[in-house]
Amino acid sequence: MFEPLPGYPACPFRGTPPERDKAVLEHRTRVTLAPWQAAIPSDWLPAVMRGEAEPKIWLRRRDVLSVAEAAHTPVGAFQTYVAAAAWGSRPGREVGRRLLTFAGLTEDERVQIGTKLAAVTDTLVARGAEAGYEDLIHGDHHVSGIRTSFGTKYLYFAGYCRVTTKLRPLILDKNTALAVTYLTGRTCAHNLNRPGSDGGSFYWIPTPAGSVRWAA
Repeated sequence: MFEPLPGYPACPFRGTPPERDKAVLEHRTRVTLAPWQAAIPSDWLPAVMRGEAEPKIWLRRRDVLSVAEAAHTPVGAFQTYVAAAAWGSRPGREVGRRLLTFAGLTEDERVQIGTKLAAVTDTLVARGAEAGYEDLIHGDHHVSGIRTSFGTKYLYFAGYCRVTTKLRPLILDKNTALAVTYLTGRTCAHNLNRPGSDGGSFYWIPTPAGSVRWAA
């Protein structure tokens, strides 16, 4: 589960942002290691998730960003998505939903997924967040089972420190919609099953100049 940091509000805040190092980078999730270790060979797991001394760990945002430093390589990109998926999963839901993309793969299939994800990282650097999103969710480097909510987690971690001259990638899920609503007082609508879609999402983000649409 997610654990709010002491001294910081559980709901989105107004006013001066909290210290990034403590309130953002220390944001952590309790992860049960056994399901991930059973589904994925050790050398394809992030190092932080290979331990045997403890059955559960606290996985921090800074840990996933550290893994993502190698997201330009197939193994590093695969590990980045695994770490992002573990960080973003609720306890008990990892096996049934997030591990479905990874369980039972051959070595060649893991290489193929990692190669696609690494190519998406290259797209992020070369063409920005929106192009990376299109490439991962709809493009040549789409990976079956990766959609908006967890796809944008990969984009966020792989691209946040790489995309420095354009808009950085943002994790898009219902939490984003709720936060925008709290912070602006305006509705941020999201629709998980728009007509003609494959189950993706679209989000209307209200801004002073109007609404900006991020479409899946």
